[in-house]
Amino acid sequence: PRVEALTQDALDGEPARRPGAPRYFGYTEADLAEEFPVVEELRLTLPGTQEVRDCFTLPCNKSLAWGFHVEAIALWWRRAAGRGGP
Repeated sequence: PRVEALTQDALDGEPARRPGAPRYFGYTEADLAEEFPVVEELRLTLPGTQEVRDCFTLPCNKSLAWGFHVEAIALWWRRAAGRGGP
């Protein structure tokens, strides 16, 4: 699943495809892990408890990428500056 992050201040309720609508930066957990290997290291240290599994599946499936805000901003910045990623 891709995580969509706003890169402008606010949505106005309309689809982002129309002119003047906010732009998004989509990325995956794999994108973060490629740029920041510690993401995979941290995944391997997560306890295998039901409570932790529930965090990733309830109320819907979520990626570990949701928990890495600074890394997501750094990934966006690197790609926006043309220094990595697609």
